[in-house]
Amino acid sequence: MDHTSILRQGQGGIQTHLLCGFCSFDEEIVHPILAHLPAIAVLNRQELDQEPWIQAALTLMLLETALADRGMRGILTRLLEIAFIQMVRRMRLGEGKAGYMVALADSGLSRALLAMHADPQSPWTVDGLARVSGLSRTGFAKKFVENVGLTPMEYLTQWRLMKARQMLRTTELGLEEIAARCGYESLPSFSRRFKTAFGIRPGAYRKTR
Repeated sequence: MDHTSILRQGQGGIQTHLLCGFCSFDEEIVHPILAHLPAIAVLNRQELDQEPWIQAALTLMLLETALADRGMRGILTRLLEIAFIQMVRRMRLGEGKAGYMVALADSGLSRALLAMHADPQSPWTVDGLARVSGLSRTGFAKKFVENVGLTPMEYLTQWRLMKARQMLRTTELGLEEIAARCGYESLPSFSRRFKTAFGIRPGAYRKTR
């Protein structure tokens, strides 16, 4: 550990060791799960007796930090992601009322959400998603809005734009290929939608990243 990562406060007494990390998210798109997170969430080891899976992730973080061997950063990155997912699952966001987590727990809505996630390039319609969910068109549309807070088509557009931004940042795919993989029939229509949402065209966004 280098000296820039050591914080000293006070003198003598019991030492407190801090392991700090962070998760970064695309702030231009507010995902329903992130929108429902509290400002502060605390995991107390004393409260995790019945949840050894979370304890195991936290313990492994400490062990990896103490070992400080090759590959530590990569392992800690994955463990932090695991701990975050476990925390969100533990909090049961929206349980007992409408909310995105309730939508994921609903067999019909979850089938529609997973279909959009797995195949964003498909020409989805409300009728098609309703068939996937096993619900009537009206019942599906109403239930989706009540739980997710967006219409099915609004959510699909948001998901496609999230995928597009990710691919623009992390791949060398051409703009036309990215547009096709995100369900847009032409580059101009994709570019217009992207600029409307974020105030910048896809090519310019890629250059900034």
